[in-house]
This record gives sequence, structure tokens and C-alpha cells, in this order.
Amino acid sequence: MGITLKQIAELANVSRGTVDRVLHGRYGVDPKTRAKVLAVMEDLNYNPNVMARALRGMQNSFCIGAIVPSETNPFYLDVNAGIDEASKMAASYGMEVVKMKMDQVSVEQQIACIDQLEEMNVCGIMLVAVEDSRVRARINELPESIPVITFNSDISGTKRMCFVGNDHIMAGRTAGQLMTIVTRESGKIALLISQIDFSAHVERISGFRQVFEEEGRSDIEMIGPFMTYESETRAYNTVRDLLERERDLVGIYVAGGGQQAAARALAESDRVGKVHMICHDILPDTIKYIRERVVDFTIGQEAFVQGYMPIEIFRDYHMFGRKPKLSKIYTAIDIRSRENVTLKGYEVFTGLYSMNRR
Repeated sequence: MGITLKQIAELANVSRGTVDRVLHGRYGVDPKTRAKVLAVMEDLNYNPNVMARALRGMQNSFCIGAIVPSETNPFYLDVNAGIDEASKMAASYGMEVVKMKMDQVSVEQQIACIDQLEEMNVCGIMLVAVEDSRVRARINELPESIPVITFNSDISGTKRMCFVGNDHIMAGRTAGQLMTIVTRESGKIALLISQIDFSAHVERISGFRQVFEEEGRSDIEMIGPFMTYESETRAYNTVRDLLERERDLVGIYVAGGGQQAAARALAESDRVGKVHMICHDILPDTIKYIRERVVDFTIGQEAFVQGYMPIEIFRDYHMFGRKPKLSKIYTAIDIRSRENVTLKGYEVFTGLYSMNRR
């Protein structure tokens, strides 16, 4: 009779579910527990082909580079938490994750980070891509030994292994559908994005516009997009000026960058309840302004998962030779309103993370 998961679980003093997660390389297992289960599997000579690859991965260290924008945009707090959590798991396999933070989301900084990581002989790079021909060329120049995974914002025309993040066209369409519900009167809707080089935000705007065109809302005039460049001050001033200047403004769509400051500008005006705001991401001040009826909806995109999943994909690729079956791995479009904005969602991705967030 073959060896069963129950036998392995009993010998390792863990549950059968834990054994299954270890066997299939899933998240949520403490590194020490994972190593203990692998040791029992090795002693029992269980699935020797898989085990051999896993143990080789633990013995032969390799390094992955993560290029992430600065946490001046609070969205990246949860992204970095995902990277850090996955890095703990990866360390038990001998996999190191080197994180590089860009002070500014610029072509020059992104290329400089890629150059530095290539010099370090990393075995993979995960990055929030800047949509630019120079970045595209630099990614395509990398050797096959350095695969690339984009996350949060993709880039077209590259040999990247896959993208992890929202379907941003669909996320923008979701925001557009919500805005058509709350804005029944005619007027203007202002569009805000961080910068034109961020394809994620541009795609959201495109999806948002699509819905109004399909709904035949010729009574609505879109103005913008206005660039915030990830600056809270710029976002605040832009929305404050729009509210003062555009008296027929009925909506504000913040596709990304500065959403908390934009909401603060609306909250401080005399237009709350008359101008509807929809934005993205589940950030502390955004939650506050939704509860205070300043912001109508915000749309989450599983920030923690976006930081966590690329490291798992690299682990599977280097240890087991498995490439992702999909070129785009989409995270959930998570609509939040006053009724559910404070509920736990992707925040409880692992037991350890949920404890850290209490």
C-alpha cells in the first residue's frame, strides 16, 4: 500500500491540509513547518521526483529582485507586506528576495534598478512596469536566465513571463457602472490618474469611458485626465481647484494616485453629496471618507496578493520548472461601500498577516 497524506501528517504532527499545501507549494505554511513536512516526505521516499526538486531548491540559493514604487503611495504598504510575507516562505527554499524602492516612478529609475539587479545575477525580476519604449527595450534585453513578472501595472510588447494584477479595463468599467448609477444629473466628471506612463490607470480611464459611451450618456462631459504624479499635495490642489472652478461638476473618478487627498479636498468643500467620488484601493483615509459619505465607492485589487504571488510563481519556476499557464493572472475586483468597507477581505491572506494587522 502506498504512503498516504494522513501518514505523513501524523509523523510530522500537522494536519492533512498542511501536508497538501506543502506538496503543492501553496501559501500559508510556516517555513519551519514546511521544512519538517518535507523532511518526513524525504524519509518516506514520498514522490521522489517532486521531493528531489524541492530539496535541491532548499540547498541551492537563488535571488529574486522586486522593483516597487515608494510607499509615499500608501497602496504599496500592502504590496510590500505581501512581498515580505512571501519572502519568509521563500527563504526556507534558499530563495532570497531583494527589494528596490523607486523614490519616483520614472523610466530612468526603473532602468537603473533593472541594471543593478542584472549586475547582481538575480534569477528573476518582478516590477510595477512603466509603459515606455526604453523600459520595454531594457526588459527584452535581459537574458533568458532572468525572467520578468510584471505586477499591478503591465507593459506591452515584452517577453515578460506573466502579469499579476487587476484587469484594469474591467476595473474601470466597474467604476463607470457605479458612477452611472449615482450620477443621474447632467454635468462634468473629472478624471484623475497618477501619470500617463502608468498603463493601469490609463486602462481604467478607458474602461470608465466605455461604459458612459455604451449607456448613451451624452449629458456627461469627461474632463481630464489630470495628473497627480503620486503626489498627495498635487491631488488635493487639483480637486480643490476643480470644485471651485467647475460648478457643474457632478463626479470625480480617481483612477489612481492621490485618492485620499482628493477625498479630503471634497470633504472640505461645500459639494459633498452633490459631487460623487469613486476611487480605487482600500486605504485608511479612503475608508474614513466612505464611512462619512464623502466617497461613494472604492475598488480594491488585492494589493497583498499582487506582492505575494509573483514570488510563488518564481519559486515554482525555479524549483519545479513550472511556468504559469496564463499570461495574465487577474486579482479580484473588490467593490467596497459603506456596508462592507471595514470588513476583512484580502487583508486576511495568511494567519500571520491577519494577526499583524489587528
